[in-house]
Amino acid sequence: QATGWGTLLVDEEGRGRAAGSIQRTYRGFTARQQVQRLLEQELSDFEAEVQAEEQEFRQWEEQRALAQAQAAAKWEVEVREDAGRWALAVEADAAAPRWQ
Repeated sequence: QATGWGTLLVDEEGRGRAAGSIQRTYRGFTARQQVQRLLEQELSDFEAEVQAEEQEFRQWEEQRALAQAQAAAKWEVEVREDAGRWALAVEADAAAPRWQ
């Protein structure tokens, strides 16, 4: 039934097609929203993983630096001890009687 200019006559089949189109559009919209949420969650998970790996790397660097400092300090002590023993040996050698 047309009631005026621009009124669209829609029969039962046309209403069914329109409803199907609306449903497909809505399903497509909700599917895109779900994909968007999944992508955002995946990005968030990835960023958290990157931050955890960065923290782990910083801790490893700190441990490595500490180990290097400890090794250098130990080496310095050993060098001083060796130098002291060598100096004592030289003094003892110098003080030893010489047979000619």
